[in-house]
Amino acid sequence: MARRQDVERFAHATVQLERVIEHSRGLARRSAMALQYNEPIPPDLSVGVGHLADAVELLRHEHRAGRPTERTHQKIRDAVQKAGRARALGVNDFGDAVVTQLRTAASDLLRAIGCNPTSANQEVRRAMRDGEESAQAEDRPD
Repeated sequence: MARRQDVERFAHATVQLERVIEHSRGLARRSAMALQYNEPIPPDLSVGVGHLADAVELLRHEHRAGRPTERTHQKIRDAVQKAGRARALGVNDFGDAVVTQLRTAASDLLRAIGCNPTSANQEVRRAMRDGEESAQAEDRPD
């Protein structure tokens, strides 16, 4: 019975990972456009995109080893927090589209590790808010 559950879980994750791939392509297109139009790209946005890529790789390793996906989960959260910081620090049109694509991919990746859609979206919103607030806290005078 456990084997069947593993196969069903993997099948569900595959659907979500296909969506992550689709959103990653959009993220790459928007990133290229932001660079082509010389839009400002806060370093946190690049770090966030890197964290999202790291999360996909971690998921692969954790899944193969049959381990819980806690590290993947944290890396997804880190990616979204960095995107939130970047948005708060200032991005233009294509940079904002990159943030949106990252958020959407992160939500799908959370679903791939077993979160339901509502909790995945709530977690993404919370991480965005945390990132935005961390950037705003730096701007406040002591």
